[in-house]
Amino acid sequence: GIEIHALNETEHNGTINPASLHGKYVMLGNAAQNISGSGRFTNLELDNSAGADVINKTGNTPDGFQVARELRLTSGELRNSTDANFKMADSSTIVRNFGGSLSNEPIFEGRVDVQYIGTGQMLTGGEIPTSVDPLQELIVDNSGGIILSKDATANKRVYVGDNIKAYEVDASDQITSEHTLTYTGS
Repeated sequence: GIEIHALNETEHNGTINPASLHGKYVMLGNAAQNISGSGRFTNLELDNSAGADVINKTGNTPDGFQVARELRLTSGELRNSTDANFKMADSSTIVRNFGGSLSNEPIFEGRVDVQYIGTGQMLTGGEIPTSVDPLQELIVDNSGGIILSKDATANKRVYVGDNIKAYEVDASDQITSEHTLTYTGS
């Protein structure tokens, strides 16, 4: 396929494959990578077990690149923060595999779908919006299911291929927090 592989730092201030829904930019380093800029990625994938840090080089907040179609978290943590964040375009998708994660919520510019894949149970993270409006489809298609780390609202569709736990437990299997998943169907 049409891919660009980054093995080190990425600063992106333009557009990659501007007229295409195809092609992806894959962060594949062997050590932690930095990613910065104000550019537009159609498809961005993190496949680096050491993860990547979103860097704000301008000091402007909010600042950051945009993912227009799909953010795929295959391996490693994408570490973003309020001061160094990025945008998920309207009608985009976050696909999270077991071993990949997102430390904080990106800036949701509209609707987003979230899909879990792979083998193993996952605790939800920054891919789940706190606001009730952005999340459209929640697709739990990984073996092991998910554990909600906060309340969530899905507005269009919920697919449960394994399980969703709306509570967290400690080492002695005692419930430490409870959360609510609301499905509006609108």
